[in-house]
Amino acid sequence: MRLPKRGFNNIFARDYAEVNIGAVQKAIDAGKLDAKGALDHDVLKALAWRAAARTGVRLLARVN
Repeated sequence: MRLPKRGFNNIFARDYAEVNIGAVQKAIDAGKLDAKGALDHDVLKALAWRAAARTGVRLLARVN
Protein backbone atom coordinates (compact mmCIF):
# COMPACT_ATOMS: atom_id res chain seq x y z
CA MET A 1 0.00 0.00 0.00
CA ARG A 2 1.38 3.40 -0.95
CA LEU A 3 1.16 6.11 1.67
CA PRO A 4 2.26 9.74 1.53
CA LYS A 5 5.53 10.40 3.33
CA ARG A 6 5.09 14.09 4.13
CA GLY A 7 1.56 14.31 5.46
CA PHE A 8 -1.49 15.86 3.91
CA ASN A 9 -1.35 18.63 1.29
CA ASN A 10 -4.68 20.32 0.68
CA ILE A 11 -4.96 21.07 -3.03
CA PHE A 12 -7.88 23.43 -2.40
CA ALA A 13 -6.05 25.58 0.16
CA ARG A 14 -6.07 29.32 -0.44
CA ASP A 15 -2.86 31.28 -0.49
CA TYR A 16 -3.14 34.74 1.06
CA ALA A 17 -0.72 37.64 0.78
CA GLU A 18 0.11 38.78 4.30
CA VAL A 19 0.37 42.55 4.63
CA ASN A 20 1.21 44.36 7.85
CA ILE A 21 -0.89 47.38 8.75
CA GLY A 22 2.30 49.28 9.54
CA ALA A 23 3.54 48.74 5.98
CA VAL A 24 0.23 50.01 4.64
CA GLN A 25 0.52 53.09 6.84
CA LYS A 26 4.07 53.73 5.62
CA ALA A 27 2.85 53.54 2.02
CA ILE A 28 0.05 56.00 2.79
CA ASP A 29 2.49 58.38 4.51
CA ALA A 30 4.88 58.18 1.53
CA GLY A 31 2.05 59.00 -0.89
CA LYS A 32 2.25 55.67 -2.72
CA LEU A 33 -1.18 54.52 -1.59
CA ASP A 34 -4.52 56.33 -1.39
CA ALA A 35 -6.04 56.10 2.09
CA LYS A 36 -9.61 56.00 0.76
CA GLY A 37 -8.92 53.51 -2.01
CA ALA A 38 -9.36 49.77 -1.91
CA LEU A 39 -6.47 47.46 -1.03
CA ASP A 40 -6.69 44.71 -3.63
CA HIS A 41 -4.44 42.56 -5.80
CA ASP A 42 -3.81 45.25 -8.41
CA VAL A 43 -2.75 47.82 -5.81
CA LEU A 44 -0.36 45.37 -4.14
CA LYS A 45 1.10 44.45 -7.51
CA ALA A 46 1.66 48.13 -8.33
CA LEU A 47 3.45 48.58 -4.99
CA ALA A 48 5.64 45.52 -5.79
CA TRP A 49 4.59 43.69 -2.64
CA ARG A 50 4.54 39.87 -2.52
CA ALA A 51 1.11 39.29 -4.01
CA ALA A 52 1.85 37.91 -7.45
CA ALA A 53 0.12 34.54 -7.31
CA ARG A 54 -2.00 34.96 -4.21
CA THR A 55 -5.73 34.38 -3.82
CA GLY A 56 -6.47 37.19 -1.40
CA VAL A 57 -5.08 39.65 1.11
CA ARG A 58 -4.76 39.04 4.85
CA LEU A 59 -4.07 42.10 7.00
CA LEU A 60 -1.85 41.53 10.01
CA ALA A 61 -1.97 43.78 13.07
CA ARG A 62 1.79 44.01 13.51
CA VAL A 63 2.99 47.60 13.36
CA ASN A 64 6.49 48.03 11.91
